[in-house]
Amino acid sequence: MAVLGTTAGTVETAPSTRGRTRIADSVVGTIAALAARDVPGVAHVGTGAERLAGAVVHRLTGSATSTAGVTVVVDERVASLEVELVVTASRPVLATAADVRLHVVEAVEGMTGLAVARVDVTVADLADDTAVADPRTTSTTPTSTTPEGTAR
Repeated sequence: MAVLGTTAGTVETAPSTRGRTRIADSVVGTIAALAARDVPGVAHVGTGAERLAGAVVHRLTGSATSTAGVTVVVDERVASLEVELVVTASRPVLATAADVRLHVVEAVEGMTGLAVARVDVTVADLADDTAVADPRTTSTTPTSTTPEGTAR
């Protein structure tokens, strides 16, 4: 315990030593999933079944993020992660996996202060680029149709 000084029988301690901060594995997993999604060439984090399960959890709990496809083990101040991906055919698979690994390490270490011992990346599937819509660039403006079936 760091002692800063004493005054009339009280001991002042540095604020950083007055308690413990625990970052839940699910928070680390969310950070990793968001970081992986930002990498060009990543179509999805997790497989279809995992994403479906994540959607069900979201519907039941209201959680805005999902850690489907990410497994986290934190031992004291060191994290080990496994990330499962579906990648696009537009980039080399090994390059995409290496970029995911780097991006996840930077994000987790930067946001949590944990050391990352390893990030194991499993590429579970390859998606056709034409079938993958990038949510960062896809418009959510609904289109309406006329009674004749043409778009307006």
